[in-house]
Amino acid sequence: MRNCVASRQTTDDQGRQRSPNGLGTAMRGWCDAAGLQNCSSHGLRKACARRLIEAGATPHEMMAVTGHKTLAKAQRYSEAFDRSTAADRAMQRT
Repeated sequence: MRNCVASRQTTDDQGRQRSPNGLGTAMRGWCDAAGLQNCSSHGLRKACARRLIEAGATPHEMMAVTGHKTLAKAQRYSEAFDRSTAADRAMQRT
């Protein structure tokens, strides 16, 4: 993997792969340090998925970024967000 933010977040200070619990703990610390006590790793992942879909990413592209394992879950996010953004776009044209 290229030297990107995602690779630095999924590895610890010694370069070892974080466990899911370890990543969740790290995310909690990062959110707290940023003053985002009401955020969760799930909420941030969902926000990332929404922004990707709103920016025109396909469900497969979203899965590559967010780590969703099933197309069904990715499509559920995509369909829900596509409807709301499609409605907004349609209203802007009227």
